Amino acid sequence: SSSPYQHWQSYLVYFSALKVRQPGHVTRIASGCKDDEAILIQKWFDQHISHMSKRFHLHLTPHFSTVKNEAEKVKDYKYFNKPFGLRHWMENSPLVKANPTDGSSVSEDDIVILIDPDMALLRPITGNFENRHETVIGKRKQNHPPFDTFKVEHGKPFAQTYGFGAQWS
Repeated sequence: SSSPYQHWQSYLVYFSALKVRQPGHVTRIASGCKDDEAILIQKWFDQHISHMSKRFHLHLTPHFSTVKNEAEKVKDYKYFNKPFGLRHWMENSPLVKANPTDGSSVSEDDIVILIDPDMALLRPITGNFENRHETVIGKRKQNHPPFDTFKVEHGKPFAQTYGFGAQWS
């Protein structure tokens, strides 16, 4: 989205990435902006973000949230924008290079981290989550697959569970 609220949320992500010295590239993926909104979001990025680091990027995608039900009734399902926006970035970004002969990634060891715009980084995110003081995993899941490793490896992604639950209140 291109709302002022999300501009400043993304500013926080970029700023915190700069402060913690997050390695690699940081890209804001904004889906579904109309042409006039896309111009404004690009202008905002150019004015407020691009000077912070050459590693900070903006990727605009089409609107992915329009769906039809069985009755051909069109509805807006905003939650499609995140997965399909990520897919659009992976298929169209110059940062994600594909081998033209077979379509495989040229940088097979790159790690993609997807966070929401209301997150701030307190330390750099890496592919190693072995430090038990920095990684929160429920006790009943700690010694069971897929938690037999705490490193991102080929074929072994790492993700968080949505929400921490009532025990954190």
